Amino acid sequence: LPDERPVRVTVRTEDGRSYTADAPNPIGDADHHPLAEAGIVALLQGWLDDPDAVERVRRVAAGLPDAPHVAPLLRELTA
Repeated sequence: LPDERPVRVTVRTEDGRSYTADAPNPIGDADHHPLAEAGIVALLQGWLDDPDAVERVRRVAAGLPDAPHVAPLLRELTA
């Protein structure tokens, strides 16, 4: 794999605003800055102002590896 695996994330809000961030080796990259579940949950708690949303994301993510189809799980994130 390359030494750097850059990432660009763009978030668009319902009111039309757009936010973009770049990182050469993002936090959570398996080789550079891996995170355990507790670190991921801590990031979500900092980003989301809703404990129920954090738990929903955690539950959906935990179910993805064993899901025969991911669409129903991912739809839970938009509820």
